[in-house]
Amino acid sequence: MELITFLVIGAFAGFAAGLFGVGGGTIIVPLLFIVFTQMGYDPDVVMHLALGTSLATIVVTSISSLMAHHKTGAVIWPVFKNLAPPMAIGCFFGAGVAGLISGLHLQIIVGLFLIWVAYTMFTGAKKAIDPTKTLPSSGQQVAAGSVIGVASAIFGIGGGSLTVPYLNRYGVVMQKAEPYRVC
Repeated sequence: MELITFLVIGAFAGFAAGLFGVGGGTIIVPLLFIVFTQMGYDPDVVMHLALGTSLATIVVTSISSLMAHHKTGAVIWPVFKNLAPPMAIGCFFGAGVAGLISGLHLQIIVGLFLIWVAYTMFTGAKKAIDPTKTLPSSGQQVAAGSVIGVASAIFGIGGGSLTVPYLNRYGVVMQKAEPYRVC
């Protein structure tokens, strides 16, 4: 029965993420939190389990997404090379930070993040892209990648949820910004 539950969660999260244009982690984390709570896991570790499990699934989906986007020419490889390594390092650091936060505080942090995501979706966060803007310097991209990696690990989401808006702000269209999920 557990396997069926997790397959349904994965299918629902993938469908909802595609339908609403949000990262799967924003759907998976709350659902896993509920399921793990119902399964009787210790309340102090339930959120940590939900985040870690979400991040494990994102590794697989990120690789397949990157390969699909590459086939269509939608990856800006120089930007990827600037963002990906610091994002990966940031993920490890963020996971360490998340491990130091109590389960209750982590629930509050993740909950506030999800409220912010919902707010930005409902208020029409999509703005016209200014094609005259240029990407920041390589150093700024590395710094942004580090911050995105830390945040991704703490929130249990793929880096795309934060990288897409970051790249959009500098004139990169969504189709080229989407592959930048590392965590």
